[in-house]
Amino acid sequence: MDKFNLIREIRELKNQLSYSKNMGFFLGAGSSCALGIPDIKNIFEVI
Repeated sequence: MDKFNLIREIRELKNQLSYSKNMGFFLGAGSSCALGIPDIKNIFEVI
């Protein structure tokens, strides 16, 4: 099994996106929390 090479994957993504005019991203539930963006419960705890 090949190891995951982050640099290679980023370069491949950059290469593919350089030819694209339109793009979209579909993110599932919980994606924002995984990225460290607070959810609605944590927002109201801060206020």
